Amino acid sequence: MSNIRARVFSHLLIFCRKDGSLLLGYFSFPALRQCPECGRWNCDDCWNVENAVCKICAKSLQFSKDLDKDYASRIDKLEKNLKELKTMVTDLNVKLENIKFCPQCNAPAPKIAKYCGICGKEF
Repeated sequence: MSNIRARVFSHLLIFCRKDGSLLLGYFSFPALRQCPECGRWNCDDCWNVENAVCKICAKSLQFSKDLDKDYASRIDKLEKNLKELKTMVTDLNVKLENIKFCPQCNAPAPKIAKYCGICGKEF
């Protein structure tokens, strides 16, 4: 091989022997794709077709998707709990509007009561 110098032009390979004669050869590159996430060049075996990224990035994307689903379900639960709490506070406010407290013993009594049911103080 020391008698041959090679030069690559696109898909054409030119061999130049020491005696000046030329040999031509054709070759093809494997289909390479560049990952938009990490910038690596990947062959078909290393490419994740479903996500259009390399297999390494596909694993991290799947992990991110799983986390997003987990966070989404947690957020849904929190929103549901918040709605329940708002309903409970509203109901409690309605109940508190119909209650008054004794100035002497601080016991709750209905708003229509004239006397405290605990200490007997007049409202």
